[in-house]
Amino acid sequence: MAKTLKKNIPPTLTENFQRYFSVDLATTQEQKNAVYHIRYRVYCDEFHYEPADRFPDEREFDVYDDNSLHCLITHRSCKARHSPMLIAFSEVGRQAIYADPAWNGGDYYAQAQKPDAGLAVARMVGHITYLSEQAMHSKFGRRLQSLERYGYEFQTEFAVESYLKYNGNNFTRRFDANSYLYVTKALDYFDLSAPTGSLTAAFASSTHVKYLVVSFTSDWLYPTYHSKELVAALTAVDADVTYLDIQSTWGHDAFLLEVDTMTRLLESFLQRLAREEEVSLPDANLRKKGEQHV
Repeated sequence: MAKTLKKNIPPTLTENFQRYFSVDLATTQEQKNAVYHIRYRVYCDEFHYEPADRFPDEREFDVYDDNSLHCLITHRSCKARHSPMLIAFSEVGRQAIYADPAWNGGDYYAQAQKPDAGLAVARMVGHITYLSEQAMHSKFGRRLQSLERYGYEFQTEFAVESYLKYNGNNFTRRFDANSYLYVTKALDYFDLSAPTGSLTAAFASSTHVKYLVVSFTSDWLYPTYHSKELVAALTAVDADVTYLDIQSTWGHDAFLLEVDTMTRLLESFLQRLAREEEVSLPDANLRKKGEQHV
């Protein structure tokens, strides 16, 4: 979640955080508290919290926080709760990590060998869900990666196998196995309607927020009905909600690949928000600087 920690954090503080996070950080509320704690207590010059793939849901920040939020843009992984299928995919990834001997019950930070094999398999499972079947056919088909004929050996042969292996191994260089376990568990536990008993009641106190909800027709990981559930609840409390179900063949990854469509959509929504909330948008030069920084 932290993209940049510029100052040198004392080793003892780093160790304490590492020890704590390897033991107990289970709910989205606890993770949200950790975000605030790190941001304001751990001497950061810069801190970036990004709603990356299946990270703690930004909806909870909206529904249970103060009235400082004026708009919420949700897409791809927006849902009120995980379906049984999503929990099943998460569990396969977790079991891959548990089965790695280097995981050692979660106590592996002092070891030279980390549970990278299990984490890589967990990520491979994730990548299968990010593309639609049509996208898989277009991107890989049944093409062999570097051979002219089947080798009948236990090695990477198909292009799709190479893709999964590369992304799985690459993930281990930038992510922690225990973090993967806790984040996926937290999202499986999360149910937006649980505190109030219904999804409609959950949004009752946040009708001052303007919502933009976006889904993609080929996303089978978070199908359109997830977003429609939210839109129905928002409409029931007379919230200001705009919803679009975008035609795309890319599957879950559409939010990354439908760049022109998303750019026009977000620009239009933010311009409307600026007009109605009487907020000045950054000038062109400032936006360019921001793009260069990113």
